[in-house]
Order: sequence, then structure tokens, then C-alpha cells
Amino acid sequence: MNNKELCVLVDDEKIALGNLKQKIEKLKLLKIEKTYTCPDEFLTNVDDLNSKIVFLDIDMPIKGTEVAKELRGKKIIFVTGSSEINKEITEEIDDLNHTGFISKPIKDFKLKKVINKTLKELHNEKKFIILKTQDAYKEKILLNKILNINTNKLEPRDKTIHLTDGRKIIAKNIKLEKILDSLPDYFMQVNRSCIINSNYASKMTQKDEIALCFNEKEIPVDLGDSYRDNFFQKIPDFK
Repeated sequence: MNNKELCVLVDDEKIALGNLKQKIEKLKLLKIEKTYTCPDEFLTNVDDLNSKIVFLDIDMPIKGTEVAKELRGKKIIFVTGSSEINKEITEEIDDLNHTGFISKPIKDFKLKKVINKTLKELHNEKKFIILKTQDAYKEKILLNKILNINTNKLEPRDKTIHLTDGRKIIAKNIKLEKILDSLPDYFMQVNRSCIINSNYASKMTQKDEIALCFNEKEIPVDLGDSYRDNFFQKIPDFK
């Protein structure tokens, strides 16, 4: 593999972190971008990292499952000690976007298996999202056709998905945050009620709005003050 995927390791135990680092380097399937013994420091720096894969220890001052809730667009591999695996932890893990977990002491063949599974998921990155729609069935929606997603003004529990062909699809009874968690990194929330596909973001208007452009059409979307920093961190050259 010429261009290896980057990964980050987070474990508050230096010996365990060093052991995991050594085993990953030995397998030569991933390139380690950074290691952290402090989960707070990792969360502070996560937006500046290029890694799509994060190895998270569960038993830290901030539980790995809590750290995972702050991550979006990352493939998470949980690392656990045998004594940590119980019903409560298993249920927490099942509710999070993870590709697997490995137990300490880490065995090479199990580490290789979970890395290969994660790489396969990355390389077959989903091209659509499945949501329950107004017709009361689950509909497959192509991601590259989604322009933006708004909270429905008449029924806030529902969300209106605007497509590039002019159609609108109503996603029933779902939080905006839950939809965002299911989308790739190029989807961003830009105000309290709107997610945009940043691939269609072309410029800032004179009113300090984001202009979404497609098929020679232009739609302005408000960029909320509390979302501004995150937007320009991800797209620093946007003007």
C-alpha cells in the first residue's frame, strides 16, 4: 500500500500506547499521524488532524466512548482491557460509529483483522444515506445529489432534504444532529437548522451568507456566528 491511511492513537497509559504503536508499525497497514496520552488534548487538536482512523482506549479519565461522541467522520477502533468489557460498555459501543474493538493484551492477528475491516469500509465509503421519508418507508438518497438539509418550519421534528434536481424529500421524525452523524465530512452544519453539502459552496455573498451553486443556480444560506469558526477551519480558503 503506497499511500497508507493515517491513524491517531489515544491511550492514557504510555506503556499500552507504545505497545499499540509498535504493533501497528509492524503490520505496515497504517501510518501513525499522532499519539496522545491526554484525551482532552486530542479533542482540542482533532480538527487539525488528517487521520480518518482513531484508536481509542476506553478506560481513560474521559471514557473513550465519551470522546467518540465528539468525533465525526472518523472510523473508530476501541481498545479495551478484559476487565472493561461488560454489558454496559458493549451497549455504549454499539450505539457509536465504530468498526470494531480489540482487547488488551493485543494480539497481532486480531489487530490486523480489525484494521483490514476498517480500511475496507473506508475504501467503500458509502455513496448514499437511508432515511425514513414522508411516504413512511426507508429511502436511499444519493449523497452527491443532496444540496442542503433544513429543519421543517411547520413540523420541526421533520427535515427537508433539497436535491440538486429541484426535488424535496421529507425525512420524518429525526434530529438534525443524527443526520449529520451519518454523513461524510464534507457535510457541515452552518446554522441551527441547516446542513449543507460543502461541495456546492462556492462563495460568500455580500450579506455574509454561503452561496450554494449548482446548474447555474445560486442559493444563499445563513452562516451562523457559532458555526463560523468550524466552517473556516475546515475550508480556510473560502471567500
